[in-house]
Amino acid sequence: AASPAFQTGVTEFNQAKFFEAHESFERTWRDVPYPDRLLALALSKLGAAFTHAEHGNLTGAAKVVRDAQRCLAPLPLIYASLAVAPLREALATWIASPRPKQEVIVLAPAENGS
Repeated sequence: AASPAFQTGVTEFNQAKFFEAHESFERTWRDVPYPDRLLALALSKLGAAFTHAEHGNLTGAAKVVRDAQRCLAPLPLIYASLAVAPLREALATWIASPRPKQEVIVLAPAENGS
């Protein structure tokens, strides 16, 4: 089961509270083993990236999104009850056209869990 900080991070991310999500996921990734660490680290980076984007730093945001993509790459399509595949697709779309406000990327639960 995911930690309370991880669950809080998912909620914050989906409410577009990206800095807060970054902080919640950062508290999580330091304390979990691989491969859970990769997911929490990727999500922490995404929180930071979208905080940069909101402040107009799209170049910095894109760099951090690419770092997050590298963390997500080895994970299966569904991991820790999250749908990783749609997240990867949404990030690829965002990278192709970075914007300050992201409205499409959400951390969706996997339909059948895992």
